[in-house]
Amino acid sequence: MDADNRFERVRAAIEQLGPADHVCTLYGQPDEEVAIAVSYIRAGLDRGEFCVCVVDDGGESILDALASEGADVEGEMRKGRLAIFEKPLAQGLRTQDMLGKIGQFASESRKAGHAGFRIVGEMSWTLEGDMKALAEFEARLNLNRVWERHACAGLCQFDMRRFTPETLREMIIVHPLVVIGDRICRNPYYVAPEQYLSPDWPLHEADWMMANLEHLQQSQDSLRASQERYRSLSRRLL
Repeated sequence: MDADNRFERVRAAIEQLGPADHVCTLYGQPDEEVAIAVSYIRAGLDRGEFCVCVVDDGGESILDALASEGADVEGEMRKGRLAIFEKPLAQGLRTQDMLGKIGQFASESRKAGHAGFRIVGEMSWTLEGDMKALAEFEARLNLNRVWERHACAGLCQFDMRRFTPETLREMIIVHPLVVIGDRICRNPYYVAPEQYLSPDWPLHEADWMMANLEHLQQSQDSLRASQERYRSLSRRLL
């Protein structure tokens, strides 16, 4: 698949995201980060939403790509519909401060009459902090129903070259949706925040895994049974 075609498929997938969706994406190349961020921001601008982008570096690449897609970047920033936060500002915020910041952005968006609010963050700026605390913060966003209360969509981007496999695993299990290639996938490894934030979660993780396996097997059994009923009905009709 050529790059232009893949970009269009990424955009089509990203456009399916709506208010209250909390998504993560793991990427291995800078162009993947830019393609997904630009698709996400462009979809928000097209809907009249307030779009916030937190970048570790490469902010200019995102702005250039938006402009090449026909977005009036300077105009959108002047109208207060697009905000870019570079690494130095993001590093000045503790992860727990982001909770209040999201509420502030959502409130400002409503007062300005925007159709909604969305935020995309390249998460490498958190690498100097406690990764377990970051995962717990992401889980608390779900526990406190931040996305639903503010009708806000959030997309977190993780560079697989910079985060450890253990951290990436934690990030996957605290996000209900994951971008894989050019698809938005419901995450079967997602752990409800009540479970994840429980002090005895490590003791019950194996039980959760076995229950999840049983649920997946039941779904497969139901699908096979439905397919067999369909084949049986087709044979009778023939």
